[in-house]
Amino acid sequence: MRRRTFTGAIFSGLPLTALCARPPKPQAGSVPRRVFGKTGVEVSVIGQGGARMKLLRTKEQARDHLRYAYGPGLNYWDCAHSYWDGQAEEVYGDVPAPHRKELFLTSKTTTCGRRSNGGGSARNGWRSCAAGR
Repeated sequence: MRRRTFTGAIFSGLPLTALCARPPKPQAGSVPRRVFGKTGVEVSVIGQGGARMKLLRTKEQARDHLRYAYGPGLNYWDCAHSYWDGQAEEVYGDVPAPHRKELFLTSKTTTCGRRSNGGGSARNGWRSCAAGR
């Protein structure tokens, strides 16, 4: 079967409105959860990472994003001071106040990193960190 025939057959049964329709809004608590190690705490299987928050441009957009992520049940949030030059930590601190008990927030810190080896690769920076420079 040719590709055009296959894709044509798939899309022929779809009404035109289905192609332009928005996906349904996620339901609260719809993200599956698992127990985190030996802690007994249930965390979402999908985590909210702070490394890409700088793509949102402003802190208010980042706050809105986090509120939206919490809606369907993302309760595992990951952060580090190096994310968005420390602004990610500030945004994470602003948002969860009413939901703090339900969130599982992790953070990382180090004295070594990407800039510790004169601007080389991160892998070399971690090697120099592990070697004690």
